[in-house]
Amino acid sequence: MAKEKIITALDIGASKVCCLIAAPGKNDQLDVLGYGLSHHDCLNRGVVTDIKGLSEAISKAVYEAEEISGKKVQSAVFNISGTHMKGIASHGQILISDRDNEITRRDVDRAIANAKSIHMPYERDIVYSVRKDFTVDGEKGIVNPAGMFGMKLETDLYLVTAKISVIDNLKKAVQQAGIGIEDYVISGIATASSVLSQHDKDLGVVLVDIGADLTEILIFLEKRLSYVSILPSGGDNITKVVSDKLRIPEGVAERLKIENGSLEESAGEETITVKVDSHSRSISKGELKAILVSEYDKIFNSIKKELLNSGCAENASSGVVICGEPVMLDGCMEQAELALNFPVKMGHIIGLGTSPKPLPSHIYATSIGLLKYGSERRQSKKSILNMGPKNLVLAVADRARTLYYDYF
Repeated sequence: MAKEKIITALDIGASKVCCLIAAPGKNDQLDVLGYGLSHHDCLNRGVVTDIKGLSEAISKAVYEAEEISGKKVQSAVFNISGTHMKGIASHGQILISDRDNEITRRDVDRAIANAKSIHMPYERDIVYSVRKDFTVDGEKGIVNPAGMFGMKLETDLYLVTAKISVIDNLKKAVQQAGIGIEDYVISGIATASSVLSQHDKDLGVVLVDIGADLTEILIFLEKRLSYVSILPSGGDNITKVVSDKLRIPEGVAERLKIENGSLEESAGEETITVKVDSHSRSISKGELKAILVSEYDKIFNSIKKELLNSGCAENASSGVVICGEPVMLDGCMEQAELALNFPVKMGHIIGLGTSPKPLPSHIYATSIGLLKYGSERRQSKKSILNMGPKNLVLAVADRARTLYYDYF
């Protein structure tokens, strides 16, 4: 019997690690076999502050997922995020040197390499890139210019760069947990794979993922990533303000926010009784709502500012998709629509197969996206040797023909 090919995702967030183990299912979907969740305080806006503590949290989440699935994890796909990540648009162009001006695959690669040759500090590297269409002699919208004739080939890329040391520390935490590294990707791309439909990306859509201490904003236009921005604020900032203004511990403030928080109109001046240390306190529901409305407005106004700065958000015909634990409060979608002046909907996991239990979107959206991303990467990396004899011969012949035209 063939060995079952599992794939493992590690969503390393600011306050928790989610682990999912999955296997290929029906209709090209992934079936989740096991899940694990552990809490930690070892990241600050995507930067590791305690490698040992984070490694232990990863080990705990993986162990739980292994116990449920009955599978042993060898390697995993994980996510990277943080305010150290920057998006930049880049343009590359070359002149065609061939005598008959026929564009070869080598020319295409040179144009892409030219666009990636951006000046950046030595401690940074490109962690994600996406290409738009090509331009040949001023004619735009060329999908594949190889084989065409022209004098000048141009292309535009959108690049995301990050600090190498931050990624290396995340890698070390994963490896110290005894897990091999299969791949990694920026969090927003993973989340987009989970909650955005192809129709959304075709029309243009804004994805907003509000986490514990970061808010990720991604804009997709014509199927491709066109803009990334990561803001240094999230649900924890709201909790701290609630704690300060109501003079209660942050743990109590977090429970109060989750269990009693609402952005909807409340009737009268109801009170909530909370236990602080050894005594009880009464807190006005109206006062809590006023604090929450004010703080959510700050976050949404920051998002609106980034959308204006992007210069392309107005082309997102599908509107805004918001996900993350902080957006689960009643009335959040309505307040977001008023603040952003965009149609807004909550992001839900789509295209998933079976699972031992329902996986809430606000907790597992990025994890599911990592599974999908990892599965797609595996498919794209399949060796030519896996082809049948006939396809293998055709593939080798095509490669030889390509080399001939590229170099002769």
